[in-house]
Amino acid sequence: MSADLASQLRQRMVSGALPRERLQLADALGYAAAQAALQRPDAEPPGPWDPGEPIPSLENWGRRLGRFGPSVMLRIAVAVARHVTSTVDEHPAFVKGLAAADAFLGRTSGAGAAKDLAATCEAASRDVARATLALEKSAPAQAQACLTLLPALRGISAILEGGPPDRALLDGHYLRTLEQASGAELPLEEVQAAVRDEVCAWALAPQA
Repeated sequence: MSADLASQLRQRMVSGALPRERLQLADALGYAAAQAALQRPDAEPPGPWDPGEPIPSLENWGRRLGRFGPSVMLRIAVAVARHVTSTVDEHPAFVKGLAAADAFLGRTSGAGAAKDLAATCEAASRDVARATLALEKSAPAQAQACLTLLPALRGISAILEGGPPDRALLDGHYLRTLEQASGAELPLEEVQAAVRDEVCAWALAPQA
């Protein structure tokens, strides 16, 4: 870890150029420079009466990140789905689905744009759902990747439908993404690293 990087991050936070919540997110994702920038001490070892750590799993790890709210949850879900799809042979539904998700994550405000994006995401969801059925027997790993991407797209569609999205519904889509990604049986550390790289790049980028 670079001490200079940690210092730069702290200076950006103190000046208001980098929201503290973004730095806390990077810290929670395991970015060492963020922990140093927050000047947070290393956690003390648990005492005899402290509750035990949850069993290491993608779902337990992802649940702890849910405290950062729906927009971060969706970014994590998309990052998880992107990594899972990258581990199998490419399929047109993956390309379309991830392109729609990325368009949502990078969207700008505007009712007309939101309406078009909603239609794009809905079409991508249908393509991914159809691909799941088509690949179920011939390419189960690709089908599992579809099942990981699909809840993330449905969560995005729920936001784009208009009005305040139902938080319980979004939580369900998020947890479903984590559950399906677990079915891909990838090393937890590998998925965590992929999510950390993608989400921290967004969280720590200069604010517009």
